[in-house]
Amino acid sequence: MNYFKPTGFNSVIILIFWGIFISSAQAANIIYNPLARTEVDIRRVPEDARGPCDRVSAVTDDDFVLRVLVPEHTGLTTQPQPTLYWYVSEPVAAQFVFQLEQKAEVNSFDYFEPLIKTTFDLSVKTGIHSLSLAKYDNVKLEKGIKYIWSLSLVCDPYNPSVNRLAVGTIMHIEPSSELAETFKNTQLDDLPYLYAKEGFWYDAMHSLSELIKKTPNLRRIRAELLQQVGLHKVAAFEQE
Repeated sequence: MNYFKPTGFNSVIILIFWGIFISSAQAANIIYNPLARTEVDIRRVPEDARGPCDRVSAVTDDDFVLRVLVPEHTGLTTQPQPTLYWYVSEPVAAQFVFQLEQKAEVNSFDYFEPLIKTTFDLSVKTGIHSLSLAKYDNVKLEKGIKYIWSLSLVCDPYNPSVNRLAVGTIMHIEPSSELAETFKNTQLDDLPYLYAKEGFWYDAMHSLSELIKKTPNLRRIRAELLQQVGLHKVAAFEQE
């Protein structure tokens, strides 16, 4: 009886197909398991929202979308200065405002001064972009405090109500010592899956986005993650 005996070439082919199989399985199995899914903390502006924005030509496009890449509940992070991610559906050169402040409780009249409110000019292409809090030395998230962050595209500096606004919430919590040790000892390729499984949305997004810089085809995994929190239009872009 003749048995298949892998030659050096055949072994390479087998390894390639096995790698594709494992990668595809991972893409299908990344699961975000939110630990803090309670009430809806933000309500996204409908993707078909319209508004005058004559100063920025791209925003006059009916399909223009500005999104912060977050769940509608509060996303968690293990980091005091995490990286935040956002998406724009058209190339745009405009003025943006980034703001971060402590979130008041429901039915509370508490007011918190922003930890940061900064205006900057950006020229960006269609796609996903990042904003790192590590750029701001004095801005660190306290553990267990819920924060709200927003990014707005300035349509009229004298009438902020017409600006295109995207909002998310975030909380920094400390994992157990056992889980922190597991994170520390996990290979970089596996970290996004572990962070997602343990409910750390922002860490999963960041670790995955860092991997994508070297392996662009991992965008399909990020698309799967985005689908799970209802960011369907952004996920569709990732799959193009």
